[in-house]
Amino acid sequence: MKAIRISDLMSLYVDGGSFAVKALLADFINKDNPTLALVEKDAGDGYAVVLDGPASDNPERLSACIEVLKRIGQMKLGRKIRIYEQGPQGAWRRI
Repeated sequence: MKAIRISDLMSLYVDGGSFAVKALLADFINKDNPTLALVEKDAGDGYAVVLDGPASDNPERLSACIEVLKRIGQMKLGRKIRIYEQGPQGAWRRI
C-alpha cells in the first residue's frame, strides 16, 4: 500500500494544479471515506492519504500515477513529493 503526504498534495492544490491533481487521483483515493495514515509521528505534518481506491489494485496504474506525481512535484514545488510504502508489519517508510 502507498500513501502521499497531505501537505505535499495541498501545496500542489495551492499552486493552481487542483484540477489536474483531482483528475489524476480520482480513482486512487477512496471517495467515500479517504484513509489517512500517520507516516511520521514526530512531524507536524506527518499524515498521508492512502492510495486505496479501486485503481490502486492495478500495480501498473499505481506506478504510473506515482511517477506523474513525482514529476509534477519536481516541476511545481522544486522537490520530490513525499511518498510512502507500508511494510509487511504495518510501518510506513518513505520511498
